[in-house]
Amino acid sequence: MPNPPPLPNITPAQLPVVVLDYHNEGATNVITTQQPDGNYSVQAIFASTTPAPATSIPVKLPDYAQNVLGPQQGVPWGQAGIMPQYNGYLGIVPNTFCVFHGLQGMPGGVTSAAYYECKLSNDDDGRTPPPFPDPDHQGDTSLHDAIGALDAFIDAYAVLPEDQSETTTPKHGLPDFGADLGLNLGDIGVAFWRQSASGSPLRCFYIYGDKGPAVKLGEGSVKMLETLGVPGADQGDGIEATDIQQMGKGIIHIGFVGSGASYIIAGSNPPQTTLDADGVIDLGIRLFAFFTSQPQS
Repeated sequence: MPNPPPLPNITPAQLPVVVLDYHNEGATNVITTQQPDGNYSVQAIFASTTPAPATSIPVKLPDYAQNVLGPQQGVPWGQAGIMPQYNGYLGIVPNTFCVFHGLQGMPGGVTSAAYYECKLSNDDDGRTPPPFPDPDHQGDTSLHDAIGALDAFIDAYAVLPEDQSETTTPKHGLPDFGADLGLNLGDIGVAFWRQSASGSPLRCFYIYGDKGPAVKLGEGSVKMLETLGVPGADQGDGIEATDIQQMGKGIIHIGFVGSGASYIIAGSNPPQTTLDADGVIDLGIRLFAFFTSQPQS
């Protein structure tokens, strides 16, 4: 397919829709340039021979993500820095944690995002009891919605490690996700995983909806695991640390720092988000579309 001429005068509200449409049509890259009036010019690249931008990737992408999250697909790796201090978290794939800085035009004023690979254990906490035995089930979650505790079978949520201020467990200098990074309950992310040996990976937009042990990373709700195609998720199964060690890869998470702050009801305790499951998906789509279409200088 020949490359179409740039589309001028795309408003910020229209931008994620235009970018997603181009990607769905098979574009290998979508370049956005902000105009002086605040609108955007959008250029889709369809030529399969288009070279990738000369950008080094600070992490080794797993095989299933190389044609999904590379510079060709608009991920702004030139704005990412590796954060080896997060290697101490149990469940993380070492040397995969990095932070994107200086993001522009993102919904809610988001300017940074965290990328990491980790295990994904099954978390069935929430208002619906699991249909399988689980002595560790809790009927509450750290984040609430309009109904109350989240529902692990309806809401795709990921678990954040407790900050040092929230636990007596010593973290021995491990940086906090909240206090140090700014990633908090209610923020939105997108996860990628491919269970099979080939084919396209599955994608899940999620909310950070629960807190877990201070030095452990990598839990998600039943709904999150099911969306990512994890076998046996509805029976309590997940992707454990031994699994990712054997495979040499984990589940990719991209968390958009501060993306959920404006949806938290002021003064609510526990924090309550106004987003429901569909709202999380809608906001996640917008965030990822802007993330992969950062203005080119």
